[in-house]
Order: sequence, then C-alpha cells, then structure tokens
Amino acid sequence: MITYLKSIISNSPEKLVSYADYIGAALYHPELGYYMKDKQKIGRQGDFITLSNISDLYGIMIAKMFSHVY
Repeated sequence: MITYLKSIISNSPEKLVSYADYIGAALYHPELGYYMKDKQKIGRQGDFITLSNISDLYGIMIAKMFSHVY
C-alpha cells in the first residue's frame, strides 16, 4: 500500500494529492484498501474496539441525560 500511495503522489503534477484522494486510495483501493480486505476490522480480534462493541451502557446513560434535559 505504501508503494501504491507513493506512486499516486509522485505521479501527480504538483506531487500532491488531496486528503480525499489519499483516504480514498488507502481505504477503498479494490485490492489494497483497508475496508476491502476480508479480515475482521472491529472487535477484540480486529484493529480497534469501540464502547458500543462492548456494552450499551453509554447509550443508556446518554438517553437518560437527554430525557432530563428535554
């Protein structure tokens, strides 16, 4: 992936790419993109875990807070 991203940058006229183009290539390239690979991404076996993967407690607390505010 690094080689591919370097080639995109070096082949651009200004030797620059937009953030959107960079992220698009890094995440969605058909073969090399992060989201295009078959491996697990979220959860204990993946690259990251979020609170919503563990428990719904945060959502319940936010809902309670809003019910008191509004």
